[in-house]
Amino acid sequence: MTSWPVTARGGSVSKAGPWGEPAVPCECGPYAGDRCWAGVHWLNCRERHRAKILGEKTILTADTGEFTLTSHKVRFRAERGGRAQVTSIMLEHVTSCDVHRSSNPVFLAIASLVFVFGLWASGQSSEPHGFFICLAIGLVFVAIYFLTRRQYLVIASPSSKIYVRAHTMPLSKLIDAIDDIEAAKNARYLSAHDGEAGA
Repeated sequence: MTSWPVTARGGSVSKAGPWGEPAVPCECGPYAGDRCWAGVHWLNCRERHRAKILGEKTILTADTGEFTLTSHKVRFRAERGGRAQVTSIMLEHVTSCDVHRSSNPVFLAIASLVFVFGLWASGQSSEPHGFFICLAIGLVFVAIYFLTRRQYLVIASPSSKIYVRAHTMPLSKLIDAIDDIEAAKNARYLSAHDGEAGA
């Protein structure tokens, strides 16, 4: 792993970073005013320093921290069960954004049938126990329906795809995210085009 030289908090670093950047003061939370150092803190803040040098701005960040949209790229980074994935796509290479949603409505149908059966059974007997048992079973199937529902924001490029989990996010919020990606991609294109015209 490439890293910056380790220094004590508040110390000075004369060497350049892994991309040739000067060792700039860190502005990450409790380390404000200190210098970047190797290890976990460096991993968390190196992108922020690089973005500052390149003029990159963060536009959108998921609540989970797994997905970030900047003025230059989209990036997905996740760690689950000992596995890690990092996928980064420059905006000029984004070809499409999709919302994939899947569910199993059969669980809702079963819940409805169980509920109707419970109503019928309660009418045939003076004891309400059967109805409450059926109601509990129906609620279990409703819970299974929501737990198995899946929804992803899919961002594609010619060589890779980013799948962002958005199981509980309203569709309107996902559409807003797609609009933000498209606007950032358009701004990136216009910025590059203006630069070429100026040259």
